[in-house]
Amino acid sequence: MSSLVLDSPPQLNARNERLAIPTLPYFQIVLISAILLSAVSGYIFVTHHLQIAHFDSKGHLLVARRLFDNLNPGFKQIGAFWLPLPHLIYLPFVQSDWMYFQ
Repeated sequence: MSSLVLDSPPQLNARNERLAIPTLPYFQIVLISAILLSAVSGYIFVTHHLQIAHFDSKGHLLVARRLFDNLNPGFKQIGAFWLPLPHLIYLPFVQSDWMYFQ
């Protein structure tokens, strides 16, 4: 029978320091992954013209457009089904026909 020589695990030095293995903390890994994933998905959506592919996004744009382009324009047109924040954010983009239809 032959005997196997097992390597002993690496020992810590006299000051009890850990081995120098380059690692990132978990928060930074998750943050970098989320940024890369959102950038790639944003690029894919923009290149395929899918910014308003979901029906609700078209509805939010229409409500924002009704605030100033309607028979009775004003903040009464904001509606009651959705919170008004998306409509107010879309407001600068729907005032121009060129930006609205892009």
